[in-house]
Amino acid sequence: MANELFSQLESKFGLPSGLLDSVWAAESGRGQNMRSPVGAMGHFQFMPATAKEYGLSNPSDLTQSATAAARKFADLSRAYKGDTPKLLAAYNWGNGNLDRNGLDRAPAETRNYIKKVSANMGGFTAGRELSSDLFPDEKK
Repeated sequence: MANELFSQLESKFGLPSGLLDSVWAAESGRGQNMRSPVGAMGHFQFMPATAKEYGLSNPSDLTQSATAAARKFADLSRAYKGDTPKLLAAYNWGNGNLDRNGLDRAPAETRNYIKKVSANMGGFTAGRELSSDLFPDEKK
């Protein structure tokens, strides 16, 4: 059911194939860890204000949560011109942090998140090699 739902949402919102499943795995272990220590909730770990912004009333409902995540990623895709590493950084670290600091100054947690989600998507990184092109200060 989840794969069909995610595929439909990715198609509807013009998202890369496999994005939602990979984010779902990274965020909640595919529904196994539905609360974070910082207050994020549900399948896609929405903070309360973001959940409200995207009309998510029940973060534990997979369909609602996935739809809100797809809408959020569609907004991020427009803002970052489809650059998947930036979409992932903004989702994990926050748009404001990304805009103020740039991707090259993302914290290790966000860099690791981008790598993990991208690897689960088959390495999709908008044509950039993760270590040298995306994060030039990291050693291979």
